[in-house]
Amino acid sequence: MHKPLALVFALVTAAWLLGISAAIAARSPVGVLVALVGALTTMGVGFALKKRMNRNPR
Repeated sequence: MHKPLALVFALVTAAWLLGISAAIAARSPVGVLVALVGALTTMGVGFALKKRMNRNPR
């Protein structure tokens, strides 16, 4: 994976994790779940993309 793309995924995931902490502070269980799903999805897509790009290097 290209370094700028990896940085984007890392920053987006970090933003989701901050969202989890903000939702916990606001005592919002729905917010926690939404942010948790967003963080896990972003990490999953990043890992899948990394695997796909390493399999077919150009």
